[in-house]
Amino acid sequence: MPILKPTSVVMAELIDEISKAETEILFQIFYIDNDEVTARWIELLVSKALAGVKVFCLVDALGAKNFGSSAIENKLKTSGVHLEYFNWLTPWNGRSKSLWYFRNHKRSLIVDNKVVHLGGWCMGDKTMEWIESHIVNRDPEVIQDASTDFWNMYKYAHKTQFKFVNQKRYVQNGKTFSYTYQAPLLRSRYIYYSHKRLVQNANEKIVLITPYFAPIHGLLHQLRKAAHRGVHIEIYIPKKTDHFFVDLVAKTYILNLLHLGVHIYFSDRMIHAKANLFDNTLYVGTMNLDTVSLRYNFENGLYAKDEATTKEFLADVEILKLTCTRVTLAEWKKRGRLSRFLDEIMKLLRPFV
Repeated sequence: MPILKPTSVVMAELIDEISKAETEILFQIFYIDNDEVTARWIELLVSKALAGVKVFCLVDALGAKNFGSSAIENKLKTSGVHLEYFNWLTPWNGRSKSLWYFRNHKRSLIVDNKVVHLGGWCMGDKTMEWIESHIVNRDPEVIQDASTDFWNMYKYAHKTQFKFVNQKRYVQNGKTFSYTYQAPLLRSRYIYYSHKRLVQNANEKIVLITPYFAPIHGLLHQLRKAAHRGVHIEIYIPKKTDHFFVDLVAKTYILNLLHLGVHIYFSDRMIHAKANLFDNTLYVGTMNLDTVSLRYNFENGLYAKDEATTKEFLADVEILKLTCTRVTLAEWKKRGRLSRFLDEIMKLLRPFV
């Protein structure tokens, strides 16, 4: 099953999975819009709840700012669906977190405790043709870890203090599939630490696919070291995203990486996938390679060391490459003075993107 695909295809697969649910649906997402795409999705959840399936949904208050207090939200609640919002934005609300940055950026769908879907998908009409990442797993341990993580987030969604139990870091212990997540606490940034270690240990190939590229110093330093020791590195990012200033910041990294021999590809199509390969270890999840995700968001994902999964991903990358333009050092140096001046200015914003 392809890992990189349009969001419309991902949504169809998620809907198909939900339609099979018999006892329980656990669903969390960051971005959900108030439009026809979401309305059709809600209709299915409502029908399942009315049929007796227990449905629990957790959405982030910022990502769902257009969804809250809407007619389709009300329909969801009145059908018996359990809906929680993570991190209310109103500062006077007792359920708000101490920092506006702390977002629940996780996505997961767990059905009947038999299957888990993970990836970077968003729900809304504007996202349907984005290039997305999506992986399905039926390993009982992965499902249990993902379920425990969901309930931790759901339980603490409206509290001002966080106390997470059963934290699940990724350990390179030979497991084929490992679920992991991270919290914006100094010792709990498990995905960031794992990425850094995997880059540090890579000997052959690193592939990074991300919509927003603004890696913090620790990860960037390891990428540079990997390039120096001859690791083949490919980075795929969209030429234009839905965040203009993030695009400008991303460009500040390119010249140095090109000098190091890193292969950088621009896509005219919006890439929203979050998928990274480090030799034979693949990560698919919600982690953007920017400061906000690496430091301040709650993120999740799956590390896979399965040969078939890796081959499928590399085949997807080759297809993606056909639709991208490789950036060359010679071309990048020809950019005008204004672009180079903006690079210097935007470097000041790196810590905030």
